[in-house]
This record gives sequence, structure tokens and C-alpha cells, in this order.
Amino acid sequence: MKIKRKSLFIIAFVLILALCVPAIGTFAYGDNLAKNGDFEKLDSNGLPKNWEFTAYYDDGKASNYSVDQDAERGNVVKITNNTENDARFIQKISVKGGKTYKFSCYVKTENVAGGAGANIGFENVTEKSKGITGTSGWTYIEIIGKTDDKQKEISVGVRLGGFGATSTGTAWFDDFKVEEVEDTGTAVKLFTSSSSNENSNNGSSGTMSASEFNEVTARSRMAVIMLAVFIIAPVAIYFLLGFEHKKDKASGNPYPKTPAQLAPSVFDTKPLLPKKTDTKLRYTKKDWIFVVALTVVYGVIAVLNLGSLKATESYWQGTKSRGNVVNPDDIVNEFGADTLRTYEMFIGAFDLAASWSEDGVKGCRRFLERVWKLQEIMTDETGYSKDLETKMHQTIKKVSNDFENLKYNTAIAAMMALINDFYKKNSITKDEFKTFITLLNPVAIVLKSGSSSHVCRT
Repeated sequence: MKIKRKSLFIIAFVLILALCVPAIGTFAYGDNLAKNGDFEKLDSNGLPKNWEFTAYYDDGKASNYSVDQDAERGNVVKITNNTENDARFIQKISVKGGKTYKFSCYVKTENVAGGAGANIGFENVTEKSKGITGTSGWTYIEIIGKTDDKQKEISVGVRLGGFGATSTGTAWFDDFKVEEVEDTGTAVKLFTSSSSNENSNNGSSGTMSASEFNEVTARSRMAVIMLAVFIIAPVAIYFLLGFEHKKDKASGNPYPKTPAQLAPSVFDTKPLLPKKTDTKLRYTKKDWIFVVALTVVYGVIAVLNLGSLKATESYWQGTKSRGNVVNPDDIVNEFGADTLRTYEMFIGAFDLAASWSEDGVKGCRRFLERVWKLQEIMTDETGYSKDLETKMHQTIKKVSNDFENLKYNTAIAAMMALINDFYKKNSITKDEFKTFITLLNPVAIVLKSGSSSHVCRT
């Protein structure tokens, strides 16, 4: 059957279109970008899928969370803060850089008091929606924010409390939505100034690191090159076949047959070979179509199986020219010198390389804040309590030995475990507090010597 010359071009175009369409991701106005925003899909533990619960005090007592059944709304999430806390259900949302988004939900409260109340909040961003306090029926709340130019995702969710503004009480949330909207000039920033500065240096924002951004860039360049090849090759073949066809038609010579076409049977071990004078053998149009189709299929499979383009973290080197250096002055200004020292000693073994993590810095900051708040549960008792006397001596021995052997990370881990025991017991004696501060003193001077001796004086 004779195939028209346009068939090759049409098939190549269809294959290129099939390759490009899956890679194109678009957001339309009005589409809810949040997954399971109505909280109807639950996991095996009865909690909403695609959502993660976290809290400032996450000891299992300060806050409780669950999914309740509402007569009108169906599944709704419930957060209860038994003591002042900042608790939230968080989800990472994929966004586009430099765009404006509306975050909204319905909230109902009961005896919510203090702090930020029930609101829509963001991770690592101080902006939040209007807070609902007291006792109220279902109320609609929203906040409109704009992403950084190169931001790819943001962590947002329903929240009871806020950063430095903890709350108590109970709140229910439902129908959480994230929608791209037009910029009206009233949107708040959905990124911190520090992350914005980092973006200008390494081309990333949100949770996208420099290596991840470079990987996306490399894949994009490779995709452009492949698309160019897939477009140029079929066009070149099309014109080449047309030129050869016109040339043969003008000379009056029919297309020479290939050896496979001359063979009387595919099982023939001695096919008829062309004569030595038949030097003008060419593939037919069908052959070229199959070659192009297989090339496109191979290209798609190759791209999908490239694997990661990231460099191994062990070979990472910070350079000022690339903007991927952590400035200790910035850490001290934002979190304090004690936090920086604690994280540098806790980040890993002294003789091994470790990757920097801002989340780890924040975790050390929370640890020091918990140490400071131990004064709130300190009693007038002296000596070590019977429940923790053994644990105290074990911790003293371990921390002392680890400091001598430069194992700072395990020493700090032991102190973190001990402070959890203090909060589980909800009390600490003066001598226990004094010993703990003494153990921590080489790492962080949470309390000055004068104030330490004052609060620990018997």
C-alpha cells in the first residue's frame, strides 16, 4: 500500500505532542490545589490523608487531634489545645513563582483563648489569617498571599495558635481550599526575607534547594534538546525523501529493493542479494517511519529513567560566588548564639561531614526554649527525685564521657531525652535543674550564672 509523504510528518508530530503533553502542568483559576481539602479521605489511623499534624509542644498531652463527624459538613478535623500551644495540620502545596493565591476554610471554635486563635497559617512564615477566638459557629476565613518569583511550594494548613502566640481551646476546620487568583495588590508575602535573599543567590525558594533547582534546570535543557532533535529529524527526513523521490521519478528508475524484500521467504538462509551494480539501495518510507517512531519511544524511556542529576552531598562545597554559603551572623541574629553553638555540636559526629539544615537549627532553638521554661515547673524540693535519680546519674556520666571524647552530638541527645522525662513528670527539683544547667553550660549558656544561682538557691 502506498503511503503519502505527509504520513511521516503527521506521525512524528503526534509522537512529539504525546511526549510534551505529560510534561505540561497548568493551574487554572478556581481549581483547588489542596489535596483532600474536605478531609473525607482517611488513612488506616482515621486521620486525613495528605495532611501531617505537628505542634510546638508535641508530648501527647498538650494537644489532641482527630477527625469528627459533623451533621451538615461530614468529616471535619478537630484540634484541642489542653495547654497553651501552637498545633496545626499542615500540607505542602505546589505553587508557581510570583503568583497570587487565596487560602480559605471554615472554622468553628469552642473556648478558644489567647494567642492567634484558630487561623490559617504557614510554616516558617509569620503571616496568618484572621484568628477566631471564643466560642463561635462555622465561620469563613481567608488570606491572600503572593509567592516569591522562584517559589515552587509552600507549607500551609489549619492552625490553633501561632508562632509566639499560643492558644488554648478547641477548633474544628473544614473545606480547606487553595486557589490561584488575580493580583489585586493586597496580597501578603508568603516567604521570609531570609528565604528571599537566598533565592536571589541560589535561584531557589520554599523548600527547593540549590541542587534541586539545578536538577530541574538540567532536565529542562535536556528536554528542549530532545524536542529540537525530534522536530528537526522528521522534517529533514521528510524533505530528503521528497528530494530522492523527485530525483528517481525524473530518472525513471524504480525504487531498488532491499535484500529482505528480495528473499523468497523469511526462513530462507540464502536470500537473493542485490547485484553489485545496485548501489543505490534506500529504505522505504515505512522503514523511516518505524525508525523515527522507535527513536522517539527510546528518547521518552531514556528521559524517564535518567535518575537523579544531583551531586552526592559528600562533594558539596560552599562558595560565595554561588551563594550557597551559610552566614553564621545571620543565624545568630535570627536564632541567637546559643542556638548556633547547640546546632553545630548536635549536627553530627565531630570528625564526620554533615549537611546543613535550617529545620535542625529551629529544632535546637525549641530545645533551648524548653530548657528555659523548666523554671515554670520547678518545685521547692531539693536533691534528686526518686523517679529520676538513676536517670540523672546515667545522664551525668554519659554527658561527661561524651564531652571528653568529643562526642557532642550524643551528649546533647542525652540531655534532650532527660528534659522529656522532666516534662512527662511535670516537675523538676532545684538540684535537678541546677545539674541540668551545669551539663548544658558548655554548649549553651541559657541562664547567666547569677540568675542560675538565684533560681537554684536553697
